[in-house]
Amino acid sequence: MKKTTAVLLAVLTAFLFCSCGNNQPKDIDIIALGGYVKNNVAFSEEIEEVDSSVALTNFGLDEAEFEAVEYATSSAVAEVFAAFKGISAEDTAVITEAVQNRIDYLRESYSSYGPQEVPKIESAVVITQGNCVIFCISADNSQAKALIEKYISQQ
Repeated sequence: MKKTTAVLLAVLTAFLFCSCGNNQPKDIDIIALGGYVKNNVAFSEEIEEVDSSVALTNFGLDEAEFEAVEYATSSAVAEVFAAFKGISAEDTAVITEAVQNRIDYLRESYSSYGPQEVPKIESAVVITQGNCVIFCISADNSQAKALIEKYISQQ
């Protein structure tokens, strides 16, 4: 009886470990991701960290509900990196809408101010991973996307 119970317990434990392994979205450290992007993605100008409360304000998000990291260049170029973390799927939808609104705002602003920036804005990187939304406009958006996806896959 003890042997059967031990075997059954081992099988159940193995089942629990297997069933919850890869089905869960990865929890991304957005602060570490921001540092990685700053050091590895090509930007036309030096990007500088923006206070998280300012980042949330820039995207119209509530400071009490979301985590944020943002790096930005001068306003001469539209390049920016931002990552946001919420708690639920509803939060992710709110963040995604805020990012799309920011893209629309940048496109409209730069269409007359700096039209050479519009193609970068239109090819902006937006990645949703679990409860995080990652946004990047860089000198090379395809490179930025590949590097961000590589970072996420290694977490």
